[in-house]
Amino acid sequence: MQMIKVSWQKLLGDRIRQKRLYESMNQADFGDFADVAQAQVSRFENGDFERHSKNLHKLCNAWNIAMDSAPPAEAEISLDQLANLRAVNPIAAQAVDVLVHALTRQ
Repeated sequence: MQMIKVSWQKLLGDRIRQKRLYESMNQADFGDFADVAQAQVSRFENGDFERHSKNLHKLCNAWNIAMDSAPPAEAEISLDQLANLRAVNPIAAQAVDVLVHALTRQ
């Protein structure tokens, strides 16, 4: 059974990206609000950072993005479980396909 693992950096990076897209901003403008460079925002969104990064804290504080008090455990879900979800609710099939694509891209 193939498992998908998602690190806490990836989860937080996705939260940052979602907030930026919700605000309809590009990375440069989003970073400017918190005095963080566009390249740094890009790295954060890709999960390429250390938990104690000052700029990460600046960005999350400026945009009120939750940084869990402790890194969550690796999230695991099997592709079989996703296939079962897809079969149970055909309306959700497209969302499941998008999720699988997002989680399995490298």
